[in-house]
Amino acid sequence: MTLPRRGRFTAYVASGTGEITVRIPSGIGARIHVEEGWGPVDVPPGWAGEGGLITSPNYDAAPHRVDLTVRTASGRIRIVSFETP
Repeated sequence: MTLPRRGRFTAYVASGTGEITVRIPSGIGARIHVEEGWGPVDVPPGWAGEGGLITSPNYDAAPHRVDLTVRTASGRIRIVSFETP
């Protein structure tokens, strides 16, 4: 799943098993609530994570942001930040 480059929105992604990959443009501030059963959670360097909450370094100041909930029963959750043109 790739998120849009602009806007303020809320999203929910769920999977029973398998990998979930969420691609977030670097200009988007992100706060991610992880509800996981079993499996690793990969986040970009510099992102803060504690107790199932992951926050991008630019979340508080970003004019464009997402509040995202990701849920999986079993499998890897990958959060990828990418540069946009």
